[in-house]
Amino acid sequence: MKWIGFFIIAAMFVACAPKTPHVSTETFDGISLSKKRSNVAFIGCVKEQVLPIYDKYILKRHGLTGLIGVTMTVRQDGGIDSVLIDTSSVNYPELEKEVQEKLGQLKCPLIYYNTLKARIDIRLSAEGVTVTQARSSSQIMNVIRINTPQRLKPIYNHYLKERYYSGKDSFDGKVTVKWSILSNGDVENAKIIEATTEYPEFEKAILDDIKQWKFEGGEYGRTTVTVPFTFSED
Repeated sequence: MKWIGFFIIAAMFVACAPKTPHVSTETFDGISLSKKRSNVAFIGCVKEQVLPIYDKYILKRHGLTGLIGVTMTVRQDGGIDSVLIDTSSVNYPELEKEVQEKLGQLKCPLIYYNTLKARIDIRLSAEGVTVTQARSSSQIMNVIRINTPQRLKPIYNHYLKERYYSGKDSFDGKVTVKWSILSNGDVENAKIIEATTEYPEFEKAILDDIKQWKFEGGEYGRTTVTVPFTFSED
């Protein structure tokens, strides 16, 4: 039986077992809505809290820039149970502490939410404050779960048959692909960073197919993932 195992090892993902694909997250679970509704209001509430803080500290440090990654546990009534700064490149403890405290006081009545753990990115730049929702692991994993058997496995089977009819041995190995997912769901800058199949034509076919994948669009920032796909024939 032919099969393809795959893992996700991204900035916010950890590796998982090949025969039971699963994604766990180190920093967030993503936003889950009980009804289909945009998260624009929630993002707007976060920005309203952070913008005055940025305006105050930009006067103290000219050229203040950086990215603050925050995980927030939000109740159904819009109140906040916890705020955790996961990552920060701002290097300004006073600002980070004030952001954490202010977000803890946030009250944005999103009654359509179930209790959720939201992962957001706050970017400080010369243009001001930009807030985006991070993609959830489940969103990315769903696309990979669908495309692996429907698209990648047929490619693998095709090249196995090609080898067979040319009198060559079958092949297996790993193809690790890194790509970025844009806010509209398109794949950008896909490239192979490691390959062990010793079959360049096959590896190129895998890469070309992944470049055509489409993820969910929305109010997301750019997400970069690294995915090792393991191919073998039992």
